[in-house]
Amino acid sequence: MSEEYCPTQSGTFQAYQIEYFDRDDGWRPIPIKMGDNGIPFPSAGRGILETIGLYGLSQAHTLAWQFSAGAEARGISVDVRVVAYKLQYDIKAKRMEEGQPLSFIKGE
Repeated sequence: MSEEYCPTQSGTFQAYQIEYFDRDDGWRPIPIKMGDNGIPFPSAGRGILETIGLYGLSQAHTLAWQFSAGAEARGISVDVRVVAYKLQYDIKAKRMEEGQPLSFIKGE
């Protein structure tokens, strides 16, 4: 059995987080409920971004404006910002054991 990893994929790209300024704690991440309702993740890197809670640039700006508009509608003044992160990933797959042949029932 081979000890090599196959297939593999690795790379880097930018991802973004939205933050608001709290007078007591400084810059804090904006809590975003993840789910199907709301701003869609970009198609490139979607699974990775969903896993670690970062966003594409357009999504981050949209969420920042949405948070700011919601605060303003309640009479609250808030400072928001979009922070860039260099995201690096390395995905590997390695066969653990030999596969078993599938058996099919004939005549069904």
